[in-house]
Amino acid sequence: MPVFILLILLIPFQRHPVLSQSIGGFTPIMWVGFLCLVVALLERLRKGRQSGILRSRQCLMFIVFILIILMSWLNNEELGTYNPIMSYLSFFILMFITMSMVGTRARFRQAIWAITICMFISALYIFKECLYYIPIYGPNFRPFGGAFLDANYYSLSAVIALPFAYFLARMAKTKFLRTGCYVVVAANCLAILLALSRGAMIGLVAMLVTILLLSKKKARAVIIIIAILFIGVIAAPDKMWERFEQTRVEQGGSGTVSSTTHRWHLILSGLSMIREKPLWGVGFGNFKPLSVYYNKDVPKEAVAHNTFLEVTAELGIPALLLFLGIIVLSCRDLLRVRRLVAQTEDDEAKLLANSILVALVGFSVTAVFMSGQYTKLFWLTIFLSVAFKNIIFQERRCLLSEPKLSGKVKDLSLDSLPEEVGKGVMP
Repeated sequence: MPVFILLILLIPFQRHPVLSQSIGGFTPIMWVGFLCLVVALLERLRKGRQSGILRSRQCLMFIVFILIILMSWLNNEELGTYNPIMSYLSFFILMFITMSMVGTRARFRQAIWAITICMFISALYIFKECLYYIPIYGPNFRPFGGAFLDANYYSLSAVIALPFAYFLARMAKTKFLRTGCYVVVAANCLAILLALSRGAMIGLVAMLVTILLLSKKKARAVIIIIAILFIGVIAAPDKMWERFEQTRVEQGGSGTVSSTTHRWHLILSGLSMIREKPLWGVGFGNFKPLSVYYNKDVPKEAVAHNTFLEVTAELGIPALLLFLGIIVLSCRDLLRVRRLVAQTEDDEAKLLANSILVALVGFSVTAVFMSGQYTKLFWLTIFLSVAFKNIIFQERRCLLSEPKLSGKVKDLSLDSLPEEVGKGVMP
């Protein structure tokens, strides 16, 4: 497990000037991933059990999604200069490692801690850039993205990690630890504000709305959310509101207006790709080089800045349905887990299910405004949601199999579990 924790901690640093250097043909992060894969394989052999990948609909859909990507890549006649096939192969390995190594709550909590710590370090990089460059460029300086080298993609990962830090704060057993987790939450929120990502801000609002819908104490949730929004409005730099005010399509504009207009034409270019090739798309990795071809108003090649549009344009509508299906099924499973643990006093499981659900909602909304399909923290969250569901269902089966323990579980019987668990099959 320590090597898996190290792998998670290194997620934000794949473009780090030191950690991205090749050693024997591979970067240090690749070597850690390889070592983690070996450890996962050895653990599977030692315990003699399956990883549960073939029993998970999300994992199966992800495998089909990768097969579509491989077919598109192999048949690609117009390869762009950047073809990120290795990213998805690394996601596949990450899926196997996660499903193999995260089989208990203790290990799950360790993974959550690793995500929280690595994103806190990333927030410190944002603060460092601001402290260094604001005196040079003035208060309107926008960070370069710290460890991610892109402010938008830092913000997208931070949005995913925020609910996990909140979960740790709520479940902390000491005041010192609880305070530290809340400091991490505040640090990431401030870093997102400094990163000036409009999409991330909208994603944060969507997360707050989701928290309100999931909360039983609506009145208290409304008060807390209003307080958070009020603090956010006060703390947000003036440049953030300026960026929202300049979010309009206007030919000949500059700054944010020019960026918004560029993104609008990219959307039109993507829609043209979908109309021409709705089933198989224009080819994996080809959106950027072909964006100027499908819309002459696009001033320069660029990604779609919309995850769902780019997936559809490159791989076709069936691939989009698979991508959406993975997210929807993960959210549905988390809601099922919430209903299951609601019959018990397992507050940790309920809060954790809520945290993962809020993280996926935050990603889904933020991903409308940036190309986030290569975000490793998103795929890790998907795989962790599957592992979490398996852990909870396995725990319930163990409780029901013990006569002394089953009587302590309120109103819980095999009839209340999903059909697969009732049959003794891990979902």
